[in-house]
Amino acid sequence: MTTKERVLELIKNEGGKSLSGENIAKALGISRTAVWKAINALRKDGYSISATTNKGYSMDGDYISKNEIEAHLADKNRYMITVLNEIDSTNTYLKSAAEKGEKDGSVVIAETQTAGRGRLGRHFYSDKGGLYMSILIRPDMPTERSLFITTGAAVAVSRAIEKVCGKKVGIKWVNDIFIDGKKVCGILTEGASDFETGRLQYAVVGIGINVTEPKGKFNAEIADIATAIYEKDVPWGIKNRLAAEVLNQFSEIMKAPDDKTVIDEYRARSILINKEVYIIENGEMKTVTVIDIDDTAAIILKPDNGEIIKKTSGEISIKVK
Repeated sequence: MTTKERVLELIKNEGGKSLSGENIAKALGISRTAVWKAINALRKDGYSISATTNKGYSMDGDYISKNEIEAHLADKNRYMITVLNEIDSTNTYLKSAAEKGEKDGSVVIAETQTAGRGRLGRHFYSDKGGLYMSILIRPDMPTERSLFITTGAAVAVSRAIEKVCGKKVGIKWVNDIFIDGKKVCGILTEGASDFETGRLQYAVVGIGINVTEPKGKFNAEIADIATAIYEKDVPWGIKNRLAAEVLNQFSEIMKAPDDKTVIDEYRARSILINKEVYIIENGEMKTVTVIDIDDTAAIILKPDNGEIIKKTSGEISIKVK
């Protein structure tokens, strides 16, 4: 075991409590300088280690680590992961990189975002406690079938949360994951297409999961509609296992994102089918009944008075009654 690994083991064993550099040095029989170098190396690896004057070093149980995420990946060569403490938006970062030629499979994960975004330009609350990640893919796919990327990501996140965290989840068309009637995850897919060929050049899939509640609780704007996977007793290192499983599931689904088994699972997880909902279209709110989600991932709606209609992503906003 390297000095870096031994230092990490000691800090982890403190369970979030501070451990002084002096005590680490004594326990391992190394110098304070060696401890400092090991801490810096761990931070470069993506570990969020805090240093407090007169107390020492500490790490929260919901830390994010590039090394630990990679350790849980089924295919070690599929993704190239970057972990950041803070960024304006993981999607913005990767879209810029994509325009400069960044490769398929690049992933950016951040502990916080200062300018996170949701659908229709909405602000996405991104305080510490969440897992914020974006995935760059370059699929061989017609632009008109890009909705399958979002639905595939929703299924991937649902599977990952259930497998890693043991929580039952549902999907609110088109891009939200719910637990017990409240939103726990939002997905935003952005990209660019080639107008001559009608095919995608790239897509960036942004995924924001509320793993734990923010220390100051959710702000008033979303407190009634948002929830977290864990309110207390957060398993140590859970974000790393969850991030890896999302990537594992997404990788598998993206081999055939329009496969009928995927859309069937998406449909089966829907929390809207046979429910009355509000839709907001062109600034006007209407009441409709959700009849189904078809094999193209379009939602089938029946207004109170009118013929059945079909809508695709980006055309409407849905609010659960």
